[in-house]
Amino acid sequence: MKNEKGITLIALTITIIVLLILTGVSIGSMAGKKGLIKDSKSNTKISELNQVQQALLEAYVMYKNTGNENYLVGKDIEYSEAQEVISNFENATLKATSNYKRLEAEDLAKLGITGGEDTYIVNYETGEVINETQSVTGNGDELYVYATNSNP
Repeated sequence: MKNEKGITLIALTITIIVLLILTGVSIGSMAGKKGLIKDSKSNTKISELNQVQQALLEAYVMYKNTGNENYLVGKDIEYSEAQEVISNFENATLKATSNYKRLEAEDLAKLGITGGEDTYIVNYETGEVINETQSVTGNGDELYVYATNSNP
């Protein structure tokens, strides 16, 4: 009887082919995940924009009910500053000509929004929220929203 030790050339070839197939599958699945990550980041930005608008509208209702201007957080800015920010957007125009404020992280915290990194230009009366830090998401969605039922 022959005493054979080691692997044959055929077994080695089959092993290499299986490894190449597994590598190809894993690379393909990773390419798909990049798109998912991009979508996730875009959805996070849109969600934060909507969260800021919801907090803004709630604060405005509290202001209207109590007359307490402490609900209207943020630093007053000139209309021209808001106009300059909105000029970065293709399909957006300001809904009012005054009463714009800049919200930074500490203002967002006062509105109950934690972890907000971006700066926003807002108008409490129109419900406008403009992301000053980033005008569009990775998917091309503009980071601007306003209340459709407001009467500027």
